Amino acid sequence: MRLFPRWRFDIDAAARDLAGYVTAQVAGAVLADLMVRLPAIDFADKDRTGGDLWLGAVGVGLLLALYPSVGSAAGDVVVPHGVPQQEGDTG
Repeated sequence: MRLFPRWRFDIDAAARDLAGYVTAQVAGAVLADLMVRLPAIDFADKDRTGGDLWLGAVGVGLLLALYPSVGSAAGDVVVPHGVPQQEGDTG
């Protein structure tokens, strides 16, 4: 059993999934605000900045950069498209 599924390259299915996830997140946030009698949509008026936010962004960026390099079995190597894998390959 794999902890992380492999990247899906079906763009249409990924876009459909993304639209569903975003819709569910927004609807859940609005519903949660209404449940505790807050305005359904409220925009922040405070700028959020600082070293801790930059550190978190860099950490997430590193994770997203390294995730595709995780192979499914020993010896698997992820090679970007267009990079010759053997001598004589044109990509």
